[in-house]
Amino acid sequence: MKRRNFLHSLGLGSLFAGLSAIPAQAAKIRRISPANPESKQQVCSMARRIYKVGDEVKLEINATPEFIKKLFQIDIKEDDGEYKFSPSKRAKYTIADNKITFTWKFQREGGYVVMLFYKDGKKQVQTKRKKKRTPAEYFPVYALDEDLYNLRAYKGDFHMHSRFSDGKHAADTMGVKCLEVGFDFQALSDHRTTKGSQLLIDEFNPLPISMRCFKGEECHKAIPHVHSIGASQCITDYIDNNKEAFEKRIEEILPTLPKDLTPLEAHSVAGSEAEFEIINKFGGLSALNHPFWRMGERNIHLTKRVVQVLCERAKFDYLEIVNSSCSDDSTDLAICALFEAKDKGKDLNIFGTSDAHSRDRLGEGYTIVFAKSNEWNDVKSAILNKKNVVVESHDKKLPRLFGKMRYMQFAYFLYQFFFPLHDAICQEQAKLLSACIKAKYSEESKQKLAKKSEEVKALYRTFWGA
Repeated sequence: MKRRNFLHSLGLGSLFAGLSAIPAQAAKIRRISPANPESKQQVCSMARRIYKVGDEVKLEINATPEFIKKLFQIDIKEDDGEYKFSPSKRAKYTIADNKITFTWKFQREGGYVVMLFYKDGKKQVQTKRKKKRTPAEYFPVYALDEDLYNLRAYKGDFHMHSRFSDGKHAADTMGVKCLEVGFDFQALSDHRTTKGSQLLIDEFNPLPISMRCFKGEECHKAIPHVHSIGASQCITDYIDNNKEAFEKRIEEILPTLPKDLTPLEAHSVAGSEAEFEIINKFGGLSALNHPFWRMGERNIHLTKRVVQVLCERAKFDYLEIVNSSCSDDSTDLAICALFEAKDKGKDLNIFGTSDAHSRDRLGEGYTIVFAKSNEWNDVKSAILNKKNVVVESHDKKLPRLFGKMRYMQFAYFLYQFFFPLHDAICQEQAKLLSACIKAKYSEESKQKLAKKSEEVKALYRTFWGA
């Protein structure tokens, strides 16, 4: 059975409100982007694409004099539903200095299309089919309610490994690659140590780059792989120095667990929950990693019952539902666990990662958060408040997204019109970062880096208009 049919058979759209992968929406946006003449003829351009619902906003389009002479009409239409559901509305515009300007008030959140019509001589531009008028140029834009408009979209990965554990590359090599693929935040999470992530914090965070580095660690004091992000201490070291207290806490948790668990299952659950508590104690986010990872592509790492109990009790902060290094069924089964937990009244936070052990795997799995900034406290808050979208991207096609519908639809728009611009700047920034490292952080190399980093900030300001 194909993955899409498998997910449909689970009732993906109805069992868990707000969580879905919507290939139909993705396909609709994909039709808009390649056909948009702005990317081919460059006769018009529109820098700002995001607006606030309810405000009287000004839209500006730069155009060539030749195009402006032919322009005769501008319509705006919601990019949702057929014509009868969202008919086009006419905009009154002015022209000055090769700039087309008009005001508009978007009534509700969602995507819209600004359509520009012109006459070629005495004829309107027409399609050969049905003789229906079609715009000569059109620009997809997006309107957001105030709460989401005041946030920004940041990409990042919390699960990757360097030579400080079993990774193929050095910590700074992984860090540079994270910036190259367009990450705004990242955390190395080597097994049983925070040395790699601390190195990047010390080395990269003082630099004028747009990406932030956080402390991370993959813990192994129980059979389930437990993740620690942002904790002030290395969890493995802390437990090793406090073994008696840790074992005592496990013994306290065991009597609270379901009686049908085997002794090994019960100890695994209790050990994991004891780790979650310590991570939270030191200000970090705790996670259950790849619950359906197949070891050597054969046996699933954890029993179904262990995963069920961990998710029903939900003592962790988020569940890793996408791990692009795992087999294809790992994500699908993790979503099933999410549904079952929802049935038990547990609305779990989710995250996606690459679990990259090589720089070449970075960018295949990650998460978009909608936050005030890409600093730790804001990223943490976004995850805890479910203001994020999980991404699975194994190829160059439009990625597969998971999350609440509101954030997913906006994310698909960003993938078409914002992130390509964002990632191109980050790629150039990564080259300058590599040069900066080779130049041993000379002032000249840091100045070049700062200039490119400022371009990322400027892109956010321009695209959001704020």
